[in-house]
Amino acid sequence: MKQAFSDVVGNEGLRRRLCDDVMKRSTAHAYILAGPHGSGKHTIARHFAAALACENREREDLPLPCLTCPTCKKILGGKSPDLLWIEKMGQSVKIEQIRALKTDVFTYPNDLDDKIYVIEDADTMTEAAQNAFLLTLEEPPSFVHFFLLCERPEKLLDTVRSRAPVLRTEILSRECIKDYLLSHSEAAASLARQKPSEFEELLTMADGSIGRGLELCDDKERAPLLKRRQLSAELVEKGLRKDYPALARLTVSLPRKRDELLPILNGAQSALRDLISLKTAKEPPLVFYTDREVALEMAYSNSTATLCALSDKLSLAIEHISRNANIHLALVSLLSKI
Repeated sequence: MKQAFSDVVGNEGLRRRLCDDVMKRSTAHAYILAGPHGSGKHTIARHFAAALACENREREDLPLPCLTCPTCKKILGGKSPDLLWIEKMGQSVKIEQIRALKTDVFTYPNDLDDKIYVIEDADTMTEAAQNAFLLTLEEPPSFVHFFLLCERPEKLLDTVRSRAPVLRTEILSRECIKDYLLSHSEAAASLARQKPSEFEELLTMADGSIGRGLELCDDKERAPLLKRRQLSAELVEKGLRKDYPALARLTVSLPRKRDELLPILNGAQSALRDLISLKTAKEPPLVFYTDREVALEMAYSNSTATLCALSDKLSLAIEHISRNANIHLALVSLLSKI
């Protein structure tokens, strides 16, 4: 069986599907590629474009794309004029961009047989832009393919989703991300050697995404997330101990911006879910704690009822703050109920 998209990590089913479509010449005119930030959507789109144009496509002894022919190198190096990227303007992809695309699709490719348009953050397209795109999406010229990259495909209109298959990237395993980072990033390898516990936290914060893991190899990118995790862990620890003076000091130090506070509270909620899972399931995967022994000690130092009670109080605070409640009053209320 021909090796599919060999430079893409994981996503075996998705890679095989696209490779088979190319080999059987049964590619769709459009694909919606959904997945979280850093999950490989851009890499997959580039490899699809290279696979379509690969000069060694029929050679069974080489992967698809082969990565070595001049055309593959040109496309993967970002030098092909027939692989076009459409980025959002400000907060959204606007109707003016779609109108320009609708005109451009009728221009024949420069040096490939196909033109591939990749619409980034397609789920930010305005409703007007999506409606303007429908006819072109349904009946593009025969040499045109679209890739709509998005994190939340449900934000696309039903009429858009009905015109293209939705393919989803996988959440990669911790070990898969670890292996990739150690073999592709000197910064990651250095961190693993010098600060192994911080590297383990990086793997947790990557949340199944190689792209996010690579970003977090940067100290400046990683530092605020480590601080956020520390605050989440302290909130749980002090809440379970009912250390009210320490909780009061912690509450004062928490950010007052909603988009900065909610991730801390959600992190604390994830930590509590880990502790509850350790009490109620056999060898559950942990989503917050990186040291299972530390988490086990915390879990078995508290009753399940105590853990669930704190989790319920956090959930209520998160709900109120998400609904634009006064942040100071919501935190005071949380503190008074612990």
